Amino acid sequence: MAANDASSPLAAALEKRHMTVARVLLIGGCENRAMLSDWLLDVQARSGPWADDNAEHVDWLDRFAHAPSELGHLCRLVIRRVLGARVRESTCQLPVPKQLQEYILMNELLPAQHLTN
Repeated sequence: MAANDASSPLAAALEKRHMTVARVLLIGGCENRAMLSDWLLDVQARSGPWADDNAEHVDWLDRFAHAPSELGHLCRLVIRRVLGARVRESTCQLPVPKQLQEYILMNELLPAQHLTN
């Protein structure tokens, strides 16, 4: 991984091998597919017990790095960017179904106890 990438949250999560955090960051829009591809190549070249024990995460990251983003996900990222820092409050005021509000809020990434205000 390039030294100039080391300051990004995604790079830190990958370097420390916090795979759940890396997945949340990627789904949340912190994308750097080139860096992710380089990291995956490095992991696959070294392989070993860690890669074997975390094959599910490595496979998910590999699919994410090489597949185009879904249109719905890209729209959700744009909506979140437009709503800004008050995304939670603003999303609840949108005239859209509750299920779509939950999708925009990325509630599938958080345990239920974190979703209450």
